[in-house]
Amino acid sequence: MGGVKVSEIAYLAGTTVRTVRWYHCIGLLPIPEGRPRDYGFDHLARLVHIRWLAQSGMSLKAVGQILDSSPEADARGDLDSALARIDEEIRSLKAQRERIAGLRELAGSGAKLSPVPASLDQFYARVRERLTDPEQIEILDRDRVLAALGGTSYKLPDLVGVHVEEADVAKTAEAIELFARARRAADCDDLARLADRFLDIYTELAERIAGQGFAEAFASSNDGPGLERLLTALRVAYPDDRQQAFIELCLRKLAIPSPNELGGAEPDRTGTAPTRAVDRAGTD
Repeated sequence: MGGVKVSEIAYLAGTTVRTVRWYHCIGLLPIPEGRPRDYGFDHLARLVHIRWLAQSGMSLKAVGQILDSSPEADARGDLDSALARIDEEIRSLKAQRERIAGLRELAGSGAKLSPVPASLDQFYARVRERLTDPEQIEILDRDRVLAALGGTSYKLPDLVGVHVEEADVAKTAEAIELFARARRAADCDDLARLADRFLDIYTELAERIAGQGFAEAFASSNDGPGLERLLTALRVAYPDDRQQAFIELCLRKLAIPSPNELGGAEPDRTGTAPTRAVDRAGTD
């Protein structure tokens, strides 16, 4: 094979000039000597080998190790890593396909497309009918947005087949009222009493309506970035100091790290030391 240009060798290997130059940059493909640079048959053979391994799912680092190793070297470790990565991609694609199929079914029924299941959305609507205070209605609406945020990270409970009683709706409305009252708590003791009652309701509803499956999914999502994302969203949704103190108390009682324990402490007004919302409650 006589010398060819970079555009020609890229065409022969079924790739792009940009890709060939990238392989040069990372040391996978030798740069031809001389100017103009003419690529020979050895370059084409190596480039075809690189493309074949890369298109099989191998990382470029693994491709380089395989090409530069001795013929008797065992490449099974690199191939196992590629298989594991592909298996994970397959699982992710299957989950994505299930979500799209579910959305298509919803679209066919005329329902609103939302991360929140329609049955859970209907539950929110029933609770909203019981609320008259604008502040409590706003809390419920924000909670629904938070549920939608959660629905992008884990599977929210579908209440189809669950008999939701009026008592469940009433208790949810009471929980929202307790959270609203947190802004007017007289002191830390008053806030703690509100939090205790709120958690009693929360635990009862979670066990009866959401079920163990949701509890496990929620627990698994509240780890690392997932938990930090949720707590950040809570701070954005409910920035009031006393509401933040209320949230921290509830998180402690549920043995979930608070924003401060995740490194999210806020600086005080002087910028010299972190302060907690719970320490500020009752001091305004």
